[in-house]
Amino acid sequence: KTGIATITGKVKHPTTTLQVDGKQIPIKDDLTFSFTLDLGTLGQKPFGVVVDTTQNKTFQEALTFILDAVAPTLSLDSSTDAPVYTNDPNFQITGTATDNAQYLSLSINGSSVASQYVDININSGKPGHMAIDQPVKLLEGKNVLTVAVTDSEDNTTTKNITVYYEPKKTLAAPTVTPSTTEPAKTVTLTANSAATGETVQYSADGGKTYQDVPAAGVTVTANGTFKFKSTDLYGNESPAVDYVVTNIKADDPAQLQAAKQELTNLIASAKTLSASGKYDDATTTALAAATQKAQTALDQTNASVDSLTGANRDLQTAINQLAAKLPADKKTSLLNQLQSVKAALGTDLGNQTDPSTGKTFTAALDDLVAQAQAGTQTADQLQATLAKVLDAVLAKLAEGIKAATPAEVGNAKDAATGKTWYADIADTLTSGQVSADASDKLAHLQALQSLKTKVAAAVEAAKIVGKGDDTTGTSDKGGGQGTPAPA
Repeated sequence: KTGIATITGKVKHPTTTLQVDGKQIPIKDDLTFSFTLDLGTLGQKPFGVVVDTTQNKTFQEALTFILDAVAPTLSLDSSTDAPVYTNDPNFQITGTATDNAQYLSLSINGSSVASQYVDININSGKPGHMAIDQPVKLLEGKNVLTVAVTDSEDNTTTKNITVYYEPKKTLAAPTVTPSTTEPAKTVTLTANSAATGETVQYSADGGKTYQDVPAAGVTVTANGTFKFKSTDLYGNESPAVDYVVTNIKADDPAQLQAAKQELTNLIASAKTLSASGKYDDATTTALAAATQKAQTALDQTNASVDSLTGANRDLQTAINQLAAKLPADKKTSLLNQLQSVKAALGTDLGNQTDPSTGKTFTAALDDLVAQAQAGTQTADQLQATLAKVLDAVLAKLAEGIKAATPAEVGNAKDAATGKTWYADIADTLTSGQVSADASDKLAHLQALQSLKTKVAAAVEAAKIVGKGDDTTGTSDKGGGQGTPAPA
């Protein structure tokens, strides 16, 4: 299995030399030797051996190894995972066996039953193949069949088949009961077997094919003959019994066509509503499911007025339960808020460009108004977008105020806050951007606009003071009398 063979031995004469596979093998003082051969992983491997006694006598032999640790594969047609039940005492074991060499032996319950032999040549790469088709005589009750396949090196694969056998018998016929014998659009046929462990099957094609009766029974929508029979695990059957349905009352063709057209129109309307994007995910998903169910009902070849009316009712309920992403009251509130923001920006600030979008702030607000009117986004989604726009407006306004404020004014203190004008600008900007509420951001925007007016006044005051100094040409430095400035 390792692919390595260890060879040991002893020569008779001290002058003997030994070569294996063209390599000199060292001989110890006690005339013993030991060496290893790499046989590989699979196949027939011959090695040349040359023995020279240095007495003009040379012998040539061969060492041949067959290496095979691969077990055959065994595939049986009968289940080996679950029991097999039959009412036939003659059981046939069928399947195939394969191996990497062309020799296979098959046994069942320890007795050899077949073998396949070809001159073994593992090196040929030709696999062995055996078709299995062996009869077994079953005993009544439980039979465990042990199937084993063995290759030339005694590698074996084994599988068990458990077979339960009982002699063939005829079962009692089932009892069939209709849900009603009065005129109806559908009739449900239920059937009960005469004994436990039996299954009732039915045929709607005159006995050509059978299938198990559903737990809820067989739903019949057209008059006709149905066959019923009982079966068991062993393959025993009862005689088939006929049940003739004659009380199905067909729908009026005109009413049926009208119901189909009404449902078709409602399905089209539902699809339009789903695609509008105006409704939340939960109710849109529910509408899609109801639409699919209605389409399935419409496509049924045996659709009835009742089934179409029921599908219509369920679909209309799903339409009525649609929840708008943006309810009317929230839409009105949001539109009013957007109008207030546009008014606060005015044309001067509104026409400035947001560098992150390339749009003016007024254009961004107009987009939000359009989205709110369409109702394709929720109030939370629109509020989040508005917050981003206001953050950009705050940053743009603060940047403009600071750029228009000389350092000597910006670094001067605001008597009302005790901070520099630059600090007032930065604090108002930060507070506005940190806030999560759009209304609060708007309040900070208005505060920045008010601060802009105050800073502008401080700048103008600084200019006036500067002009006054230039006009008087006086100075109180040093505490002495002022002197005229040079002309």
